[in-house]
Amino acid sequence: MAHFAELNENNTVLRVVVVGNDINTSSGLLGDNDMHVDGETWCAKFFKTETNTWKQTSYNSSFRKYFAGEGMIYDLVKDKFLLPQPHASWSLDANDDWQAPIAYPTVTTYDHASYVYLEPEVYLETDILPEGKSVGDAKTELPEGKSAGDAKITRYHFISWDEVGQKWTAENEKDESNSFTASMFNWDVSTSSWIAQ
Repeated sequence: MAHFAELNENNTVLRVVVVGNDINTSSGLLGDNDMHVDGETWCAKFFKTETNTWKQTSYNSSFRKYFAGEGMIYDLVKDKFLLPQPHASWSLDANDDWQAPIAYPTVTTYDHASYVYLEPEVYLETDILPEGKSVGDAKTELPEGKSAGDAKITRYHFISWDEVGQKWTAENEKDESNSFTASMFNWDVSTSSWIAQ
């Protein structure tokens, strides 16, 4: 199957349709001739949209960069489908991917301080001792490579771009048991770390 994107006058993708590979082109079947203009012409006639442009798109992104989707932009000069510009300050890099004016933070996870490993429990004189155990023997053990106080849970920062402030921000679950309120942070480029707001 072949996929074609319908474009409006601004080269914005309106929709993507699937057509059979058995459509004839001047060079043979469409399935053997990716990006053939005859496929585009066939779509315009079949869907009665002769005023709009059609461009073939690759489901596995083997040509024209991305598989087209509604709202994406077709760049006529680069012959590629591009994602819409996410923010006015962002620009395309050499690979035609949108980049913020400040590089994406390198720290994307944090240890949730409310959940740490505790000292292993030991059998006390008041415990019923299992066979082979003595008072002072470990009841529980820490996982290999872990010490008391090490974080049990690593979480991802919810990172987003603040266009007004021209900075990366992060929202984290507060480090208190059973709390669903959030802590907010700003990315500090000079120290490559998150600073609480």
